[in-house]
Amino acid sequence: FVDDCYGYNHADDLGADDLLGDDSHGSICAGLVGAVSNNGLGVAGVAGGDGGKKVPGVRLMTSTTFGNVDTAWFEEALVYGADMGADVSSNSWGYTSPGVFPASMRAALDYVLADRHTAVVFAAGNDGEKDTDVQFYPAFYDDVVSVGATDNADNRASFSNYGTSIDIAAPGVDIVSTSAFGYTQRSGTSFSCPIVAGTLALGLALARRLEHHVDTNNATAAARDYYEDDDDDDD
Repeated sequence: FVDDCYGYNHADDLGADDLLGDDSHGSICAGLVGAVSNNGLGVAGVAGGDGGKKVPGVRLMTSTTFGNVDTAWFEEALVYGADMGADVSSNSWGYTSPGVFPASMRAALDYVLADRHTAVVFAAGNDGEKDTDVQFYPAFYDDVVSVGATDNADNRASFSNYGTSIDIAAPGVDIVSTSAFGYTQRSGTSFSCPIVAGTLALGLALARRLEHHVDTNNATAAARDYYEDDDDDDD
């Protein structure tokens, strides 16, 4: 669709008629980015604006790849969002087998990153694995922002993949957000990812007001340096 601002159900080929798919996973992620802040309702998204002061927040577009009938068309969803003008692409999914990285996905990412200049954020995955042992794509791809999860004590969440390929980490344990049927609580790097994506959106908004360029490296430069190396424990 030309100038689409709502999204598309790529998995089931339903346009914007049914963006929910097979779960509230996307609704949870969307709330973490864009739930309206300071309006006395539910939760507040990272880039949800200010409902009390009538300050608008981020605009969201949904690309459904986990449908009711099929799970597919990830490359199409990435490209479609970027072509429709997305500045930040938040992706709470990844291939479940180590090393899997289809050439078509690499080509889609290269197009979105280089030609559309969209910041692409991926959840690092929930296998508790170190990246020198196994590599889960697309989060392992150098040019995307890979996000791990921290717990309530600001330590690595036990399930979070980790290593030097992880660019940044954000809260990912017992996260409360919107769902398709109200509110819910979940854990996973899937929910760390939109927190970082929302932060990048805020940085982009500020950079535009100041007429500056936003660089995804700015986010990692401002974060606390934390790298966990378990090699010393391997006896």
